[in-house]
Amino acid sequence: MATASEDLTASDEIQETEATLSEDLNCPLCMKIFRSPRRLPLHTFCNAYQAQDVVSPAENVCTVCEEALCIQCSKMHGISRLLTNHTILKIEDLQSKQQTVLENTEMFRCTEHTSLPIEYYCKGHGTQLCIKCSVDDHASCPEVIKLANNTPDLSDALNQMKEQMKNLEDQLKQCAAINVLNLSKLESDVNNLTIEIRTLKKIINDALDDQEKRVKEEGNIIVNDEKKRTKQTTKIYQSHVTAILNSNVVLESASKYATKNQTFLLIRKITNHV
Repeated sequence: MATASEDLTASDEIQETEATLSEDLNCPLCMKIFRSPRRLPLHTFCNAYQAQDVVSPAENVCTVCEEALCIQCSKMHGISRLLTNHTILKIEDLQSKQQTVLENTEMFRCTEHTSLPIEYYCKGHGTQLCIKCSVDDHASCPEVIKLANNTPDLSDALNQMKEQMKNLEDQLKQCAAINVLNLSKLESDVNNLTIEIRTLKKIINDALDDQEKRVKEEGNIIVNDEKKRTKQTTKIYQSHVTAILNSNVVLESASKYATKNQTFLLIRKITNHV
C-alpha cells in the first residue's frame, strides 16, 4: 500500500512532470522547444549491423527483442530455436499498428481534464486520475499510486485477454455457423412441408374428383328412375282425374233424369270404382 512517505508529494510530482515535459519538448539537436515536430520511421538501420559499424537498411522489427532487423538478420532470427516464438513484423506494418493506438489517445487522457494524461490510479475509488484530479479530488486518499512506478507486468494479462477474445471469436463464429445451419434446415423443412402439402392436396383433389364423378353417375341413375316413376304416376293420376270428371258428368245427368233406384246404383258403382 502506497503511503505519503513512500510516494512523492503532489507538489514534487508537478515539478517532476514539468521537468519531464520540458525535456520531451526540447529538440535534442538545437536544444530549443519543438516547432512543427515530425516523427521519423522507427529504426532506420539494422541494430545487429550497427553494433558492428555496418549500415544495413532495416526492413523488419522483432516485437519481442524490440530490435530492427535487415532482411538477412530477419531470416537468421527465425532459424534459432530460442527465437521461434518471436513475432517479426515489417516496419510499415508496425508503424500502422502504432498509429492505430495513437489515434485512440482519448482512452489515455482524463475525461474531466482532456488535455492531461492518465498518470495515477486511486485503489480506494477504482478511478484513473490525471495529476490535477489526484491533487484536487484525491489528495486525502491513502491508496493513490503513480502508474509509471507501480504498474505491474501486463504481458500475462494481455495474453489472457487475447485468449479470451480468441475464445469469444470462436464462440461467435460457432454461433454464426449454427445460425446458418439452422436457417438452411428451416428452409429445407419449409420446402419439404410445401411439397408434402402439394402432394396431399393432389391426393385429396383426386379423391374428391372421384367422389364427385361417382355421386354424379349414381345421382343421374336415381333421377332417371324417378323421372320414369313420376311419369307413370302422373299418367295414372291423369286417368283418375278423367274418370272423376266423367263421373261428375254422369252424376249431373242422373240427378236430372234418373230414378232414385238408378241414382242409388250409379252412386254405388262410382264409389266402388274410386
